[in-house]
Amino acid sequence: MQRLHLLQAIYANKFGSNANNQALDISNIFLSGAAISYYNQPGILERLQNRLSVSNIPIFLISGAIAALVLYFVAIMTSLLVEHQAHTITMLRSRGASGRQVFLTLATQCLILALLALLLGPLLALALVAFFVPRLLPTSTLDALNVLWPNPLPVLALTPTYALGAIFISLVIMFFALQQALRSNILDQRRQAARASQAPLWQRFYLDVILLVVALVAYILVLYTSSFPGLLDIGTYLLIISPLRILVPIFLVIALMLLFLRLFPLLLKLVAHLAQRGKSAAPMLAFAQMTRSPQRALQMILLLSLACAFAFMSLIFATTQDIHLTDVTNYQTMSDFSAQISDLAEEPLRDTYARYRSLPGVTSLSIGYVNDGTLTGETPGRLFAIDSQTFAQTTLWQSSNSSKSLSVLMHELAEKSTNANFKDGIPAIVDASTLNNLNLHVGSTFSINGASLGDQTLHLVIIDSVDHIQSLNNSTDAAFNLSNPLPSGVLIDYETMNRYQIQDGGQITTPNMIWMRSQDSSTALKALRNALSDPMLSLVNIEDRRAMIDSLHQDPQTLELLGLILIGTVTAFVLALFGNFVAAWQSARSRLTHFAVLRALGTDARQVAQVLFWEQCTIYGTALLLGIFFAVVLALLVVPNLVFTTTPVSGENTYLGGAEFYALQYIVPTHIIYPSSLWLALGLFVAICVLAILMMIRLVLRPTLSHMLRLNED
Repeated sequence: MQRLHLLQAIYANKFGSNANNQALDISNIFLSGAAISYYNQPGILERLQNRLSVSNIPIFLISGAIAALVLYFVAIMTSLLVEHQAHTITMLRSRGASGRQVFLTLATQCLILALLALLLGPLLALALVAFFVPRLLPTSTLDALNVLWPNPLPVLALTPTYALGAIFISLVIMFFALQQALRSNILDQRRQAARASQAPLWQRFYLDVILLVVALVAYILVLYTSSFPGLLDIGTYLLIISPLRILVPIFLVIALMLLFLRLFPLLLKLVAHLAQRGKSAAPMLAFAQMTRSPQRALQMILLLSLACAFAFMSLIFATTQDIHLTDVTNYQTMSDFSAQISDLAEEPLRDTYARYRSLPGVTSLSIGYVNDGTLTGETPGRLFAIDSQTFAQTTLWQSSNSSKSLSVLMHELAEKSTNANFKDGIPAIVDASTLNNLNLHVGSTFSINGASLGDQTLHLVIIDSVDHIQSLNNSTDAAFNLSNPLPSGVLIDYETMNRYQIQDGGQITTPNMIWMRSQDSSTALKALRNALSDPMLSLVNIEDRRAMIDSLHQDPQTLELLGLILIGTVTAFVLALFGNFVAAWQSARSRLTHFAVLRALGTDARQVAQVLFWEQCTIYGTALLLGIFFAVVLALLVVPNLVFTTTPVSGENTYLGGAEFYALQYIVPTHIIYPSSLWLALGLFVAICVLAILMMIRLVLRPTLSHMLRLNED
């Protein structure tokens, strides 16, 4: 559009803009089409923007969690690298090297490593994208890779910001660790190794308290905004408040985890005191050592517990999201097959049933009339005139829609409709949106007109209410509906409506909607799908529930999210275990002399192995318990807000407008699913931990006493 305005300005400057020259006014051009709008329905671009705005919330938050874990891993590895060279640094300082010389030498090494990472990182990312994308996305969407080949430079130009950020954080941590190492001598280093006197950085800056305050402020903001639902429209509310609802428990979990680790040394002292009363020396020595120098244990516990919590929560989220797609499709389609009936001649309802009941594979069907109209007070509404005798056994009514089952509601509607004398109106079941928008209650009367009923107005009396009517996307909050007018739902009996119309001097309304349940076998489904394509049936806008579920599972946005979770979870989990292994290996190497002294004093190899076993089991066990506990907390508090609701890519439900699409995010409840893969992840974690412990024990026991007790160079 900006280019069009530029062309208009150039044209006006060259030829003039008076009426005689008839310069084109670009501002008056109205664009239309499938991409912009389609028969007053939202266009492809608007629907895509709505879906991206919703799906980007979990994508960005999960990506942020993965990046935070990776950066924390980089920080730990950086500090381990400097700590590994701390002895060399102190030796150089004691031999006459200045602090500046040592700092520049090691900083040069760091910069060389950072430059290599900066150069190789984007190239490795490009190779990983080229490897994983064809395996994650369906074949029909692989043309997305055209942005990479044959010229990947524009895409690579987007990566330096993230790469430089990671490199900057690594260099800051490394320089800070170098400064700490340069300030210490050999005696300080040995005192710190024997009994730590300096608290971790996050304890000195009270990061746990800061995160608690941030979580409290965000919670107050969410609570305040939720108490005034009309303050924001439903789209803004979703895009602003939903991330806050996710961040509040995340900050709370991290703060509680850090608070526990702040108290963990006190707990170690208590356990060490209890171990002194035992008969075995191994646990006493292990807990005494951890009590004297708990920093390394705290680092390892924090890294492992965060990785476990994120990994377990991600598995729960991926399974929950997958099941949620099925629930959303069931809500939108209402049955296995639904379709609109076009050009149906006026005939008895039993003849219409006979025509469609003969279709192959159909187990039950229900016919009715659905259309939009206007309720009392110019409120938009949608009329569902259904067959109360067949609707319950045909539709997939979700229990969250109402406190009563659909069969009970249909029995009540049929009973009241059969005995209706139309003095008060047609018996109707309405949704919560109708009650709230019109300030009605059970027993109230109201009217609906329009809905392709001609000049006739239907007078209705409320006999019961439900929270939602399936396939209708609206909010139960009147303030939301005031700023985002969405249709309210009304359920009446179809034959009762026709009797009312005849009694009122009008004409009967022919049905325009059909719902069908079918067999699950592939043969029956294939035969039914072929039969439904027959133009003689006069069926249009056919929605196939099973095909829609398969389509949603192949949706690129869904696959992108699940692929991100899979790759991110595996990456974070592997890096955390690798970092823990390196930290344990370095800790064990730094204490080889200590273990050798124990063996020289008469402690056998089995007891030394038990000391290391108790230390590592305490770290792994604490990290695992914390990870499981906080994974459950995150699953209960974060996953329901993290799960997003998308729409089928075909059929009438793909033309949802912005407000209706955003309202759909809150209608279908999220059911937390704990997959069996959690046991696999748990078993893998335990197996790797056992392997790490065995390798640490082998490292400690392999050197000979003469080799380990050899005097140091200083």
